[in-house]
Amino acid sequence: MGGVNLNLEALDKVTWPAACPACGHQTNETDGGLTDVKVKKGIKTSFASGTPKKVSVRLCARCISRVSRAEKMGKFGWGLAGITFLLGVLHAPANQLQWSGVGFGFWLGAILGWIGERRKKSLVGLQPTRVSKDTWHFRFKNQSFADSFLTANKQFVKNE
Repeated sequence: MGGVNLNLEALDKVTWPAACPACGHQTNETDGGLTDVKVKKGIKTSFASGTPKKVSVRLCARCISRVSRAEKMGKFGWGLAGITFLLGVLHAPANQLQWSGVGFGFWLGAILGWIGERRKKSLVGLQPTRVSKDTWHFRFKNQSFADSFLTANKQFVKNE
């Protein structure tokens, strides 16, 4: 995964290439859709305010369908974990056999939710991180998208 540091304060100044960050195929307004990517915070910006929690990125139709399946799996898993936990707490079964079923359902749901979130993150292929007040680090899975992103935002590239 290649990365680049940009010297800018707000993400709205970033120019996004008309390509999918996951696979590199060209995208337009009608093809594909938007997905949200969580923004990580660096050590210096852990408690800083003003950092957006997510960035919307345009993906091609094939990648957006993969991401939506991963999101559905994650939501199903977390929902299953929550429902089985509530059933276990509210029902308060008397015998141990029912508790083991509740525990199995909870852990199965939690694992499915975690896998869904990790899969979405790997499918999008883009990870923005706020390193400091005026520095952002972007990691890319697709090298052709990284090159076009660098070309479009060369005025913000931070020289180290």
